[in-house]
Amino acid sequence: MAISVPYPIVRMLRWGDTGQIIFAAAASILAAAISVAIALQEFALAAVIVCVPLLLLMPVQLSLGVFAFTLPFDSILLIGRGVTLAWLVGAAAGAILLVYGIMAKRLQKPPRAALWLGIFVLWTCASLVWSLDPAMSMERLPSVLSLYGLYVVAISFRIHPEERRAVVLLAIAGGSVAACYAIREFSQGTAWVGSRASLVVGGLEANPNDFASSLLLPLSLALGAFLTARTFLKAAAMLAALAVVALCIFLTMSRGSLFALGAVLLTYLYRVGMHKRILLPFSLLVTTVFFLPSQFFRRLYEGVSSRAQGRFDIWDVSIQIVKRYGLFGAGLENFHAAYNQFAGYAPIFRGFDRDPHNIYIQIFVETGIVGLVLFGVAIWSQFRPLRSFPKQQSPNYQLLAIEAGCWGLLAHGLAANLLWRKYFWLAWILLAITVPETTQEHRSGTQPDGICELEAMPFAEPLRRSSTILATGRRQHFID
Repeated sequence: MAISVPYPIVRMLRWGDTGQIIFAAAASILAAAISVAIALQEFALAAVIVCVPLLLLMPVQLSLGVFAFTLPFDSILLIGRGVTLAWLVGAAAGAILLVYGIMAKRLQKPPRAALWLGIFVLWTCASLVWSLDPAMSMERLPSVLSLYGLYVVAISFRIHPEERRAVVLLAIAGGSVAACYAIREFSQGTAWVGSRASLVVGGLEANPNDFASSLLLPLSLALGAFLTARTFLKAAAMLAALAVVALCIFLTMSRGSLFALGAVLLTYLYRVGMHKRILLPFSLLVTTVFFLPSQFFRRLYEGVSSRAQGRFDIWDVSIQIVKRYGLFGAGLENFHAAYNQFAGYAPIFRGFDRDPHNIYIQIFVETGIVGLVLFGVAIWSQFRPLRSFPKQQSPNYQLLAIEAGCWGLLAHGLAANLLWRKYFWLAWILLAITVPETTQEHRSGTQPDGICELEAMPFAEPLRRSSTILATGRRQHFID
């Protein structure tokens, strides 16, 4: 499949002398601006200016890729009241993809899965009309609309394989960096309440359960990358990333994440079987358990005696809520308001204003049986294209890694509040933009590439290709 270079600045340079003059003038202005910013000790401004030419060269990688990188840090990178850096980067990514897609004519009709997910989002927003507390619904509404907006724009963008690989690598890098930092802080005694590993920076702390959820997709992507690595260096790097992320998930001591990790591994086993290359990472994960602190096993034991930290009692109350609001729901973000009405039905009273700790119960209570059915159809439509791919000796590990990550997040949704988390939606974005290419490869009979097919870091290869075009003055094509 021949693919032309997607970078807009490279196309501008093909205009001839005029384009080169504009490029030289812009480069001079940027260099002067960077010098002035450094002289004034405005290093943040200098970093932003440096990103401008890179953004022109790699708009997809630096928009969607940086968004994927920042997701594990979402809870601690706050830039304002209720606004996180990941939210700002996600909004910028959606705007960049939309503008670039229009300019480069790379927008396409979104798949049918977007329609069903859109109907679910529309019904969720409509529940504002009959919600118990409209103020709570209005507070959540911008997040719902922005997440779905980014989802639609991203899956409507015709992304090239090398761009998607860069996004995947940045997602793995983000999870690895966050895991390394959390492990380092945990080893030095800085931990979340209850001696659990998490991201702790100053007075900001990430909930260990949410932090573990954000690492599930990077872990699955790293495992898929290891299975397709063709050099020892790539395999070692991905195996190290897998080990670090897995160890961090264990140290968060999130019981739900362990169940989700099992769902990820079972997806690999179902699709691939006991392949010899899988034995090494699986053995590594099992060996890691023997080096965990005693608190890990004590917490597993206490899970039953504490009734899953009160979750069983909350779910008992949810049954009473469903009896009252099961048809249309209590409204978006109104689980708390509905729970307060029936909190006394708990076998062990757990107080008021409790979280559902289960996305399916949350959907049932807030949007009723209608919303739960719509959500189920939307998820089924996401996985439906995968049924056309037969089990084979050499499956598409890239698609498998994303699929396993999605199953892991759905499994963790049985015990966590991740419905409107950004990393939850990133998994479905990656699945939606990977399936069309895999379908085309399956129909043409070509062998899909692995995740780690880049011969260099994701930023180095586009620059090398750009320099080749500048030297030859001809349109460059690449074989994927």
